[in-house]
This record gives sequence, C-alpha cells and structure tokens, in this order.
Amino acid sequence: SVPASRIVYSSVAEGSVIVTFSILPLAEGQEGLQRWDRELGDALRGMAAVLGPDGRAVLLLGDGQIERERVEAERQVERLAPSAGLAVIAVASQARRDYSGRRDRREHLIALRRS
Repeated sequence: SVPASRIVYSSVAEGSVIVTFSILPLAEGQEGLQRWDRELGDALRGMAAVLGPDGRAVLLLGDGQIERERVEAERQVERLAPSAGLAVIAVASQARRDYSGRRDRREHLIALRRS
C-alpha cells in the first residue's frame, strides 16, 4: 500500500531540521480525524527525535477539512505537541481563501521547541 504521508528530513544546522510533510487524501468522518491526528503526531515525534536540545522547528501548516469538520491546525498542533515532546512557542496565522465555498481556512506558521 502507498504510505499516507511522506516525511522528508534535511539537516540545516546542528540541532535544527527542515521538514516537508504532506498528507494524501484522508478517510472520511471520525476515522479521518483520528488518522490525521495519528499522522501529524508521528511527524511531530519524528521532529522531536532529531531536534537538538536548543533547536527549534517551524511548521507551515494549513487548516484541514474532513467532510464538514474543519481541523484548525494550530489547535491540533497545540493538542498533539506535548505527547510528542514538543512545546508550541509561537503561532502566526493568515486567512486563505477556501475554493470549495466554505469559510476561509487559515495557514499557520508554528514554532516549536523540545519540552
């Protein structure tokens, strides 16, 4: 089967990392929400594993949509980060047009450090 996500790590400086994380289409409903949590949680744990003690990770992540459920990315990362060994230290967000006709989504720049 094709993996649901792909994580690419590339070192930039000792203790820092650039991460590109992409998700393929998700299952619907509650199964989709659980899968998205699981996959993002896996990515966060992977970041924590390679981040140096004083390193920082910065994510650019947009809100998701699973059926009628909007997944607010900054809240999802704030909820999942502690169990991955990370802490959110800053968030900057900007509205992005949702071309499906729903309310605008937001795109977030999220800074994390090891907790």
